[in-house]
Amino acid sequence: MALPFRLGCFYFAHFAYGGAFVAYLPLYLAWRGLQPGEIAWVLALPQLARSFAPAGWGWLADRSGAQRGIVAFSCAAMAAGFGMLPYTQGVVSISWVIGMLSLLSAGALPLVEAVTLGALLRRHAACTPTSACILSATGDELPWRGLVRQLDHTRAILRARGLGPDARVALVMGNGPLLATAFLSVASATACAPPTR
Repeated sequence: MALPFRLGCFYFAHFAYGGAFVAYLPLYLAWRGLQPGEIAWVLALPQLARSFAPAGWGWLADRSGAQRGIVAFSCAAMAAGFGMLPYTQGVVSISWVIGMLSLLSAGALPLVEAVTLGALLRRHAACTPTSACILSATGDELPWRGLVRQLDHTRAILRARGLGPDARVALVMGNGPLLATAFLSVASATACAPPTR
């Protein structure tokens, strides 16, 4: 199965789940006897988890290199959590299930988005390799094919020097196309690259 098709399936399932969750979970919880304030609390738990859990999953994915496994685990945790929901009684139990489900499933979307952005960049570079990607004020241009080569070359250099996911690389240069290219290159190597002036 081609990567664009798999990504499309993931996004369809994820946003269909999101639509069903927001639309029907409050009705289900009201049917189960929860009060409006309790329903609001349960619906707030996924938003609370999304404020910090993706950073933890991203750190784990960078350290372990298991992005695909984390996405699969997140999706399985989501399915298992909803499978447990009919067997829980009371607002406390339901809150624990939704809270744990939210923490465990928060890693999927950010990791898939990172894969999607990389795939889109490479696909666009393959379709229009010679069209301009980055232009300078002096008229110099970097084509898409050149940007992809630059990303791969910088990643190889950083990894060869032992700079991986937790590395911090300072970019000290003026604003312009070179800074944009350097920032993309370092960021694609999963290192932290704060631009400094």
